[in-house]
Amino acid sequence: MCGISGIISNHAIAQGAIEKMTDAIIHRGPDDHGYYYGPGIALGHRRLSILDLSKAGHQPMEYLNRYIITYNGEIYNYIEIRQTLESEGYIFKSRTDTEVIMAAYDKWGSDCINRFNGMWAFAIYDKEKNTVFCCRDRFGVKPFYYWVAPDGAFCFGSEIKQFTIFPGWEAQVNPQRAYDFLVYGLTNHTDETLFKNVYELKKGCLMSLPIDKIQIDKNGRVSSTQWYKLGPSDFSGSFEEAGIEFKNLLTDSVKLRLRSDVPVGSCLSGGLDSSSIVCIVNDLLQEKDSTSLQKTFSACSDVEKINEKKWIDEVVNTKDIDAHYVYPSVEELFEQLPSIIWSQDEPFYGSGIFAQWRVSQLASHNDVTVMLDGQGGDEILAGYSSFFPPRFATLLKSGKFIRLWKEINQTKELHGISPTQSLMRMLKVLLPNIL
Repeated sequence: MCGISGIISNHAIAQGAIEKMTDAIIHRGPDDHGYYYGPGIALGHRRLSILDLSKAGHQPMEYLNRYIITYNGEIYNYIEIRQTLESEGYIFKSRTDTEVIMAAYDKWGSDCINRFNGMWAFAIYDKEKNTVFCCRDRFGVKPFYYWVAPDGAFCFGSEIKQFTIFPGWEAQVNPQRAYDFLVYGLTNHTDETLFKNVYELKKGCLMSLPIDKIQIDKNGRVSSTQWYKLGPSDFSGSFEEAGIEFKNLLTDSVKLRLRSDVPVGSCLSGGLDSSSIVCIVNDLLQEKDSTSLQKTFSACSDVEKINEKKWIDEVVNTKDIDAHYVYPSVEELFEQLPSIIWSQDEPFYGSGIFAQWRVSQLASHNDVTVMLDGQGGDEILAGYSSFFPPRFATLLKSGKFIRLWKEINQTKELHGISPTQSLMRMLKVLLPNIL
């Protein structure tokens, strides 16, 4: 997981501040930690070792005696990028993706991020230009928060709790974001957080900050640039061909994520997304004639009505799998809730967080560091009915009335949602302040 810390200031940086910021997130990186101090800047890092477990992977990492990086994430295609850079004369001292990021930045500048296949949040300090390049991955998988201290210091990190170590910190609720959460269940829909004057670098965005002249508005916000925006892609083939291409892309994606120097396991809920990933991993291991069994971790229930173990067993009994199960209880929920709230930083809704918490504990107890999960599959394939109304609203606004009516009827047939219900939910999207 790893965790990053940073302070940029025109004033003297308080002794021990970056250490305290970094210690606040020791849970993100128990394997190693480090600090860097430069004129007007201090960087910190907590490491969870996944690639190149040696000391060569220590962060903050320096490259070409010019760039310093603190980085959380993983660039899955780092091997291919490294080969390209080596052909251009670049030399590497480690087997990490961290070093590849800095070499790529030296070669292609900020355009390097368009070559990255992965998830990340990082800050690169360029000693020659006296600037810091901050970037977050396309979909905001890895966090990047920032806050401006009363003395004008720009502070950033992986978690909001890191800012509490500063004497000038004051936790204040952000009224509008609290309203959005309580009324609509919305979070992460703006660059604001539920803490007043604490912001996040939004998904697919970057900031290039001059050390001695960061532009900060009256609310403590720093402007950023959106470098990535998801757009539609035309496909001219048949439905069957689309399915084949989707499977090939998914298989390639899973294959890249198996690059690791530590054990990799999988979450298995019995749903289509996690089941597909587990089966693909199993097939890939068999292709490599791997002798180790694939480990899966699942949350089940003692209440048969909501227990999904029968679907999990369908996968486990079909493939050669070392399956592990946990049964979260209400008693455990109240016992561990304070720790979960502390870890999450901001409010959350639903018990899914607790189930995932227990599954992660189970994996950790079985010495599995990296987990492949099906999170995001429903978003990609519109698997939740809550995604339907925005889709219908888009069709209505674009004048595709016949397509709209067909999809509303399909929704009734497949999900039991009547046309009247679909229309009312669509109108709520179009007229949120009226309905």
